[in-house]
Amino acid sequence: MSNGEKARKLLAESRYYRGLMEAALAEERWNSAVRHAQEAVELGLKGVLSYLLVDYPKVHDTGGFFIRTLAARGIAVSEQEAADVRTVSADLVKKRAPAFYFDSDEDESSATEAVANARQVHDLCLRIMADISGEEPGPRMPGPS
Repeated sequence: MSNGEKARKLLAESRYYRGLMEAALAEERWNSAVRHAQEAVELGLKGVLSYLLVDYPKVHDTGGFFIRTLAARGIAVSEQEAADVRTVSADLVKKRAPAFYFDSDEDESSATEAVANARQVHDLCLRIMADISGEEPGPRMPGPS
């Protein structure tokens, strides 16, 4: 599989998990909303990295690596966006397993915050993809071979 194909698959999965996150929030499944928020963020970040032909670390929290890679490639994001990516990625990674196994009992407030933060980072990933590919990111997003 080429990196372009992998990037498309990762971004498609990130959109899928974003949909699950939104559905879980609407259904008041707070723990599931938090879990899916983390998955949407992780896969969005890794989709962009894959498009850039970067062999990303196989860990859940890639926020810092993502921001360092963008800077090295001359892809501009604001200082606030960079800080948000780092913070949101790290925070959601800390919450993902406890939320999944109900070792934590997420409430509406924490789930709503997790979902809002995930939307922000996911939207940034989609914007970056549109900027670097020249197309709106869709299911058949172009990519390098």
